[in-house]
Amino acid sequence: MRAFCFHVSFNVSIELYVVDLRFRFGGDLSYEGVVDVHANSAGDLVLNAVDFKVKNVEVDGRPVDYSYDGRVLRVRGGPINGVVRVVFEGRVSDRLLGIYRAPYGGVAT
Repeated sequence: MRAFCFHVSFNVSIELYVVDLRFRFGGDLSYEGVVDVHANSAGDLVLNAVDFKVKNVEVDGRPVDYSYDGRVLRVRGGPINGVVRVVFEGRVSDRLLGIYRAPYGGVAT
């Protein structure tokens, strides 16, 4: 399972990722999540975030400007020196992108 696969540009250091996912098993296999990225960057922070619905982005508890094209989340206004919090939701898919489910080929007993 890949929640956030982080792609960062040059001049960025990531100290810690904290990810909280809450799945709603049943009909649509949807989920919601929060990721806190403890980061230092000289400019914008770029995160791979495939097929999520981004609901909110903050740096150190303050809303920030961001753009999201369904694949890449760009947190604008660098330099960034603190905790970037991204609140998001989505659905588990079969496409092998983002958070996905895959068939299990184990042997039944």
